[in-house]
Amino acid sequence: MTQDRQSALGRVLNHKGKQYFFDVHSSEILHIDEVLASLLPVIGSPDEESCLSSLRGLHGDEAVDSAIVEFHTARSKEGLFLAERPEVASNCDSCLKWDRYQLELSHLTITLTDQCNLRCRYCLHSSSCSWVRPHRDRSLSKDAAVKALRFFGDRCGDSPHPNVSFYGGEPLLEFDLIKALVAEADEHPDWPDIRFTIDTNATLITEEVAEFLIHKKIHLQVSLDGPAATHDRFRVTRNGGPTHEAVLQGLRTVLELDAEAASRISFVATITPPYDFLTVAKYFDHFPLFEEFGISKAPYVRMNRVNLEGIDLAEVDPETAVPDDGTGEQLRTNWHIARDYYLKDRSGDGTVDPSPTLRQFFDTDVMRLYHRPRSPLPRPYPPTGFCQPGQRRLHVRTDGSFQPCERVGESLVIGDVEQGIDLEKVENLFSGLFGAVRHRCEDCWALRMCGICFTALAPKWSSEDPAATEVPPEYCEAVKANTEEAIRLFLDLKDRSPGALDFLEGSKMI
Repeated sequence: MTQDRQSALGRVLNHKGKQYFFDVHSSEILHIDEVLASLLPVIGSPDEESCLSSLRGLHGDEAVDSAIVEFHTARSKEGLFLAERPEVASNCDSCLKWDRYQLELSHLTITLTDQCNLRCRYCLHSSSCSWVRPHRDRSLSKDAAVKALRFFGDRCGDSPHPNVSFYGGEPLLEFDLIKALVAEADEHPDWPDIRFTIDTNATLITEEVAEFLIHKKIHLQVSLDGPAATHDRFRVTRNGGPTHEAVLQGLRTVLELDAEAASRISFVATITPPYDFLTVAKYFDHFPLFEEFGISKAPYVRMNRVNLEGIDLAEVDPETAVPDDGTGEQLRTNWHIARDYYLKDRSGDGTVDPSPTLRQFFDTDVMRLYHRPRSPLPRPYPPTGFCQPGQRRLHVRTDGSFQPCERVGESLVIGDVEQGIDLEKVENLFSGLFGAVRHRCEDCWALRMCGICFTALAPKWSSEDPAATEVPPEYCEAVKANTEEAIRLFLDLKDRSPGALDFLEGSKMI
């Protein structure tokens, strides 16, 4: 265990010369003095007596005694600094709400094909990762696709915003199937209004495709990594050619027919070495294509850091790739440049132009912290930040099998279009995830903010023995690091300007 069972459950942070304590039981971020900060890991620990002696020598008897009184008073009267570790659930009978599978399916992702017309140099589907589905000549049959859509349509009536995403590979390679599925939905007036989204590289948008997108009000989520010099380093054709202009031309074809379609276009930008967040953000803040059509509002952009597992960028493109230096220094430096810009923007000091893209990027973590659970820890405590597999998201592979989402490679199958969702397999996922991490959760100060989900099981999933599945400790360390950074960012915003946190009022987490 990382902490003794009688020490206060939480995290002491030294941030810019000030001491804070994230208290797990109250879920409060407490500003404390230096003496109390040094006492919190000590009181209740096996070597408490010797540590207190050292602290008395450092701070003096009076200061230490005063801090001890403050500690016990806060514990007894305010419920702070509690040492009790949560009882972590070994299964989740209370989490599994089976009735939600009947009318509350929320998001269906249909992989129409495993083929793609591009060969992006960082794409996991071209990597050496054995658990990831590769590019291959396999597409979903129309019969299986219709069955998947009907399964979802019949079970999404109580979902507030049901969504169907067409995925790949490149889904526009199966444009006829997309048209057939949208037409199928039109034939079911008993279904709720379903929003259709295409996850696309946009290079295959012809005038015929554009007319369909506009007529049916289809949403697009487009992969675009920034300006041409950035995008074309990695997002290339099968022959290694650039694709940036082809993406813009595809979108231009849509906007020439209806500029209002811009409201249904969003972007995913993969940030690659040298991780120039700010350059990418400024590109989208003043997106040239939108400005070409007189559209002043910046698009919604989700920036993601590239996953280089199984990929050597220097090997795949030694002439133009900028390899990671292996130390993380590139990432830290450029991330902090973007972070500092965001802080200036949110503080409203007038020194920088507003950046909607950086706000979208950094606001999310601050909002998650702001909306963190504050009620007493439930007993038993269900570890991780899981969703209900197949209910919140349901993925259909090209062979017609069901998975919790599209990010789990070839594993974690929970049913198929013929038999539906296999609830026993869903239970196995919970058993596997709980068994893999629960022994770490009871002493973890970040358990309230944990976002580890079933995707963490994918690389080493064993359907024959779910309990033997491992989740690397690096996943948990990343949760703690991200939570600590969110706290520091929140504190920096708070210190910058009284109005820097105003955007949190009335905000919601989706």
